[in-house]
Amino acid sequence: MVFALLSCMMMSVQAKTDGQIHPGAIWQDNRGIHINAHGGGVMQYNGTYYWFGEHKAENTSSALVGVTCYTSKDLVHWNYQGVALSVSDQPGSDIEKGCILERPKVVYNEATGKFVMWFHLELKGRGYAAARYGVAVSNNPAGPYRFLRSERSCAGLYPQNLAHRMSVSDYRKGLKMGWWTPAWQNLVKHGLYIERDFDNGQMSRDQTIFVDDDGKAYHVFSSEENLTLHIAELNKDYTAETGRYWTMAEGGQNEAPAVFKHGDTYWMITSGCTGWAPNKARMFWAKSITGPWHQVDNPCRGPKSDITFGGQSTFVLPVLTQKGTEYIFMADIWRPQHPNDARYIWLPIDFDTAGTPVIHWQDAWTPSKPVLKRAVKNDALTVRKQEVLSYIQLVNDYWQANNKPEVRSFWDHAAYHTGNIAAYQLTGNRSWLNYSSTWGEYNKWMGARESNPAKWKYLKYGEGQDYVLFGDWQICFQTYLDLVAIEQGGYSRKMMEDPRVARAIEVMGYEADSKVHDYWWWADALYMVMPVMTKMYKMTGDEKYLDKLYENICYSDSIMLDEKTGLYFRDGRYVYPKHKTNSGKKDFWARGDGWVLAGLAKVLQDMPSDYRHYRFFLEKYKKLAKSVAALQQKEGYWTRSMMDAEQAPGPETSGTAFFTYGLLWGINHQILSAKEYMPVINRSWHYLTKTAIQGNGKLGYVQPIGDRAIPGQVINADSQANFGVGAFLLAATEYYYYLSK
Repeated sequence: MVFALLSCMMMSVQAKTDGQIHPGAIWQDNRGIHINAHGGGVMQYNGTYYWFGEHKAENTSSALVGVTCYTSKDLVHWNYQGVALSVSDQPGSDIEKGCILERPKVVYNEATGKFVMWFHLELKGRGYAAARYGVAVSNNPAGPYRFLRSERSCAGLYPQNLAHRMSVSDYRKGLKMGWWTPAWQNLVKHGLYIERDFDNGQMSRDQTIFVDDDGKAYHVFSSEENLTLHIAELNKDYTAETGRYWTMAEGGQNEAPAVFKHGDTYWMITSGCTGWAPNKARMFWAKSITGPWHQVDNPCRGPKSDITFGGQSTFVLPVLTQKGTEYIFMADIWRPQHPNDARYIWLPIDFDTAGTPVIHWQDAWTPSKPVLKRAVKNDALTVRKQEVLSYIQLVNDYWQANNKPEVRSFWDHAAYHTGNIAAYQLTGNRSWLNYSSTWGEYNKWMGARESNPAKWKYLKYGEGQDYVLFGDWQICFQTYLDLVAIEQGGYSRKMMEDPRVARAIEVMGYEADSKVHDYWWWADALYMVMPVMTKMYKMTGDEKYLDKLYENICYSDSIMLDEKTGLYFRDGRYVYPKHKTNSGKKDFWARGDGWVLAGLAKVLQDMPSDYRHYRFFLEKYKKLAKSVAALQQKEGYWTRSMMDAEQAPGPETSGTAFFTYGLLWGINHQILSAKEYMPVINRSWHYLTKTAIQGNGKLGYVQPIGDRAIPGQVINADSQANFGVGAFLLAATEYYYYLSK
């Protein structure tokens, strides 16, 4: 009996010494300790396999440590690398010690050079009610990973394959029905729980991440009370969902998805929902990752095949070998009374004569020797693109973490959102888009709210609700229009049916039809409103908006344009020689001309080149760009008074960022010479990233709200403002596009 016990013990740890994998046995790491990486997945990077999984304690499945990492060259012998993502000791943290953190999966993003971890998260003390996903990132495959956020999936959005919305009456009936009746099952298949969770987001439980051959990534997870699987598209940097998602196996009660692709067919192995107890594996196939998916028989063969050999699927690992790509099915044998003693089932996947995956039980097997691919070293250009994305993420995440979106729609907040939308369009970060949507909803998709046109004002500065025609209350329409266009897949007349653009149509239509043209009496207005006019044209196809744009700027030119330089005085009060700097020079305010250059770039972006006044705007832009570039300081910034650095010495970020954006746009559209203007950009980018951006993401050296360069006014690293952040986001996204070309 003693001999038998010793033989069993020797068998259970043999994987460490005999070069074989022993499914269900103790699997020791390099320290002689059973591997503690449950519900995990494996990533190959730069010649090494990385195994990530849940660290389980002796008596609880709650997360007391976090996500662990092990490395291997042969898939048999694993070295402990430590904790890749630690739970937090901070009370109230989403990943507070004692939360439930399950099924971590890590993927490498080649575009950003980042490693991105996704996992199922339940908040401490709430059981499985939160049903969130969590995201963390790292510069190194083994970590440490920085937790970004947790949330539910795709709030306020319907799946791409939902043909019709459920009626209110069916929805109310469905919530009162008993489960598993035919009528209830039919309503589940048609979106009963999608409607229930529509506002707060869809439940996200057992999950995996799949990266397709084209580099697109997808979040696959159990949702709708574990009744239905969802497949959500991820953004370009894999850190957020785009909002596009599909459902599959509706009402089928599937969890533990493991996805792989063999040839041109996608396969998914899942389990039923029986708590910790094992059940029969299920398998689906599709010709597209988004479906439709078709269920086939249980792939398992051999003893206990009707309960997945006593385990539950966690991952399918593709392994490149000399014989081609082979696949390893990974599963966990859960032991809820002693979670850290859970065992691992790793088995090779075979394919029958019809090409269907089959998994045969083996007591021990030797994996084929992997052909380890080493990552191609990033060239300097790729590194620079990654740096730009990192700066965008750092600055925008800092701003949104410290500033709520529920603020008024006046110009300073609205200017930030023009940059935030640009950042979303580059990255696909859904949380950034939601931030702007929340702002629009809070303001009821309006600027100033006076309803009687007879009371609408604009001829002087005003923050009251009757200043409807004042440009500082109209810039918000840029973002409202963009949000609707993004949701509808582009600008079109169909947008006009959306109630979110009704106020923009009312106000801008009134202005376009009016007989006066003295609306834009200050330089800022050329950024606030000119792009609204071109966006209105893109939506309606009506040239009256372009014509009014031309009439209005001609008036602006008559009162504040310096014909010689193409620069603009901030308004009629500062025209030379009526107004001079302290040393007698022309006083061009950097942020004022930044507004104009950026506004012209946006106008030319949207204005058709065959519009009869297009050349007017093009030549104006080129002349202004040339004068702006000539006035840059050697340190890379523009001083507040552009021609007189001593009027208000030192750096200023908002004007510099707007100039950087405006010039880069011209380079990217081959209007400005890269040879002539990129030295200017390189200097300004160096200033923005090495001086203006602080270590925590705060963007400093932004002149507060004002209208001129003020002698003696001090700005420093703590001087931040919403419009300055928006300007930086515009500049950074345009710089990324330049590097991508």
